[in-house]
Amino acid sequence: MGLKWYPHPEILHCIRGCERPKKTNEDYEDVAELYTKPFQGDNYCDAMNNRAYCNYDGGDCCHSTVKTKKVILFPSSCDVHSECACRDPNAPENRKGESVYSLG
Repeated sequence: MGLKWYPHPEILHCIRGCERPKKTNEDYEDVAELYTKPFQGDNYCDAMNNRAYCNYDGGDCCHSTVKTKKVILFPSSCDVHSECACRDPNAPENRKGESVYSLG
């Protein structure tokens, strides 16, 4: 009897980078911008980018850090209590017990 893996290794995959638009290097002045900026900080909470590696989608998934102060989910079916939740540990709403002061 052999080992049984869960989940099966064939269905596992590694996400190498953050989602980015289908543009070419010619569309950007700086090539680095092509790989770091596209969907982060665009005022849409992208479920795929709401993780530490992608800087929690540039703050788009937390009311306190999104520029418009209104979280817009992408896709719209994204669950605000799981993949589109405010996960950024530095966002004021996730710093329970700390005194957080607002200047605005």
